[in-house]
Amino acid sequence: MTSPHGIGLHWERARVIRYRQHKPAEAIVEAQWLTNLPSRRVGSLSLYHLAKSRREIENQGFHDAKNRYGLEHICHHHLNSILMAWLLLRLALVIERLYRIP
Repeated sequence: MTSPHGIGLHWERARVIRYRQHKPAEAIVEAQWLTNLPSRRVGSLSLYHLAKSRREIENQGFHDAKNRYGLEHICHHHLNSILMAWLLLRLALVIERLYRIP
């Protein structure tokens, strides 16, 4: 199976949870979540709460970065942003390896 982003998934089955929220001023927010967790193990409402809590953690991180440290929103599709993310990831891997190797 291939995800919408072209990433190969090694799942026998996939489950899609669709979410629609009607906001004030007639705005509609829609989201879809893809999981391999069976519904008998994790119900749709529990999965919804997991996904929303993850989003709240992300939003709080962006809020702190902007208000506490003066960082602005990063346009993550811009070529320089992609390069910086790649370089930071490589730096993190090198630092991790320095701590892991005796």
